[in-house]
Amino acid sequence: MDARGPRRVLHPAYYRRLLVAVNVAAIIGAVIGVEYLIMRALITAFPELTALHATFIDILILTAVLIPILYFLSLRPLLVTLEETEREEETVREAEERFRQLAEAAFESIVITEHGILLDANRQTEELYGMSLEELRGTPILDLVAPESRALVRRRMETGSEQSYEARALRADGTVVPVEVHGRPIHYQGRLARVAAVRDITERKKLEEDREVYLHTISHDLRTPLAIIQGHAQLLHAILEERALDGELRDSLSAILRGVQGMNVLIQDLADLARLEAGQLTLNLRALDLQQYVDDLLVRAATILDVSRVQIEMPEEVPPVRADFFRLDRILMNLLSNALKYSDPGTPVHIIVEPLETTVRISVSDQGRGIAAEDIPHLFGRFYRAPGAQREEGIGLGLYITRLLVEAHGGEITVESTVGEGSAFTFTLPVVKGPRPRYKC
Repeated sequence: MDARGPRRVLHPAYYRRLLVAVNVAAIIGAVIGVEYLIMRALITAFPELTALHATFIDILILTAVLIPILYFLSLRPLLVTLEETEREEETVREAEERFRQLAEAAFESIVITEHGILLDANRQTEELYGMSLEELRGTPILDLVAPESRALVRRRMETGSEQSYEARALRADGTVVPVEVHGRPIHYQGRLARVAAVRDITERKKLEEDREVYLHTISHDLRTPLAIIQGHAQLLHAILEERALDGELRDSLSAILRGVQGMNVLIQDLADLARLEAGQLTLNLRALDLQQYVDDLLVRAATILDVSRVQIEMPEEVPPVRADFFRLDRILMNLLSNALKYSDPGTPVHIIVEPLETTVRISVSDQGRGIAAEDIPHLFGRFYRAPGAQREEGIGLGLYITRLLVEAHGGEITVESTVGEGSAFTFTLPVVKGPRPRYKC
């Protein structure tokens, strides 16, 4: 977008108005000329009409005035239309000028394309791609995209998507820059085009990489001493059992083991968080029979959860789902532990399984304290803990990781809750077409 401003170009309406004025002048001249010739011819042929010379002059003047007036009246609709067109064009020019000024003031690249060809851009685009505006104009936009991102960018442009996404830009010197792109259709200079804001996210990616390394390092360094504590605590526990010793010492060892287990869960949360957000978590997807899986899950969870309160509602025929066995454990164990923790002892917690057309819907509901409406939009956010939550209830990663794991399976998770009545967390898993699989962990 040239900082010198747009070159003034007269709209065709101005030329049409000038043409009307020329036509009117020509008609007036022609009318006067023709009437004058007729008058001279009549007087020459009939000298007795000389006395009417003054009357002829009056008629000539009256006709010369009336005909242009009638001509103007017949052109009035056209002139009104021309004025409206001029006003509309002026409004468009003013809007485009405001857009140009805003684009130049932006801290990110702004590009305008039509049919995949770059029409215009701001100065920040020059810095991003290492090219001048003259070089950029007319360039196919895919030539400015790294090969691994071209299919994504082409698909977003073809569908007219307005959702932001990450891609990799290709600079003139061949270097690749990670960018975030947010585009939408617009009308530009009287035609349909597409505008996109392209932001260099190199620094953000560097911070994300540093954070992931930091989390992985902490995860490894914390697990080593925890493994030693757990090993010695289990050894002492076995010695106490062998010697049939009970009492406070054994209760203390049990408390140590529960603390170690809780710390391991937090460390696993941090490790999974780093992998999920970096897109490095690999799921071992396979077909699972939910009836057998849920029954086995409750048996395995009996040592740490009060599964006697859990009630299962599942039809006899449920299609197998495509899921990672251990990641599905994380999802359901987290939802079950929350439901049991935030509801009164003795109240039921329901696991409801409902087959749909291409997915299976699984709900975990309780009759607990419920969740305030203002907290629900933030519930699946990272490190979010509802006001009033106590410190021992975690650091706010459980539901965030649960959401990421569900989405990694191709499903979605929602929550419905009423304060004082309870909550229901519902997620979906894709169905596997074909014969029912043999269950195995």
